[in-house]
Amino acid sequence: MPDIIPPIDGDEKFATASDLGIPPYNWIPPETPPLQINQNRRKQFPLKNLPDCPSLSRLEPEGRPNEEHLARKDADLKKIPHPKSSFVHPDPPPRNEAALMRLPLRDVEAYRRLGLAFDWLVCRTNTLLTAINKAVKSREPASYQNAREEYIAFLQNLDDHEPAGAAVNPEKAFGYGRNLKWTFIDPVIEPETINGQVFNLITGAAIVAEWNPHSSSSGVPIQH
Repeated sequence: MPDIIPPIDGDEKFATASDLGIPPYNWIPPETPPLQINQNRRKQFPLKNLPDCPSLSRLEPEGRPNEEHLARKDADLKKIPHPKSSFVHPDPPPRNEAALMRLPLRDVEAYRRLGLAFDWLVCRTNTLLTAINKAVKSREPASYQNAREEYIAFLQNLDDHEPAGAAVNPEKAFGYGRNLKWTFIDPVIEPETINGQVFNLITGAAIVAEWNPHSSSSGVPIQH
């Protein structure tokens, strides 16, 4: 018999998020498995949506705010942006690369920084949700609890608009909340059969970040 998907209680979800200090309406992993199959019926996200996370993970982070600058418009940043670097940019954003190239160098740099920071947020989200899947399949309570706590800490940090101290850590994508109005990560949770066992796993996630003043979004598959 198929699982019955309960309706979402929006008020309860908002209250729970507020109590935990995370962006409202974001998915919160249950205290213990199984994960609850949700009402998200998005189509499968293509693998091409996922940034080159292995390459990004090898980049060094900026050691201090605004440490790295572009020498020319067609160049790329080589370091993970420090959350306290300048993300000030004009709005609306340029429609394409040609329009971007018509902006002053400082604005091109800001958009490059925004793009790289968002890709890194997507990669960190992917890593943390994959860890939850791995822990669910392992059936090890300690592993699941650790993966759950790390994901909640990530969400809490995204909702911290005045991060300081350990709350600013570009390697963990900590601190970007100071540049974000809100963040929404919406996973797809489905039953998957692995070696004859059925697990409810995260198969994909939509990720939306509302910067000041425009938004970035993506939908990525999650390893399961």
